[in-house]
Amino acid sequence: MTTANFASRLKQLRVQAGMTQEALADRAGLSKAGVADLEQGRREPGWATVIALANALGATCQDFLGPVGEQEKAKPGRPRQVSLQPNAATQPVTKPNPGLTAMKPVVRSKKAKKREK
Repeated sequence: MTTANFASRLKQLRVQAGMTQEALADRAGLSKAGVADLEQGRREPGWATVIALANALGATCQDFLGPVGEQEKAKPGRPRQVSLQPNAATQPVTKPNPGLTAMKPVVRSKKAKKREK
């Protein structure tokens, strides 16, 4: 999926749903400028954003990707792996949205951990 393909599909799905960019932003927990950037292809969405937009539009992630076989082949690269320990600190990275909140791990330095003890 290219950014341009995602952008055009997002706008198409939003218009079909009869929503403004502002209404979609409110329902997805994004800013209006963020939705506009996505529709113009100025920003590449992460999976949490795709899921939030799909939920807000009553669509599926597949609706953004297109029919099977239409997607681009995955580009090779190093996979990113994040492993959270039990009771690991996290903080929200999206606006409050019932049903979906993306979290990121908070990494503390060794000095900060020593100060906590």
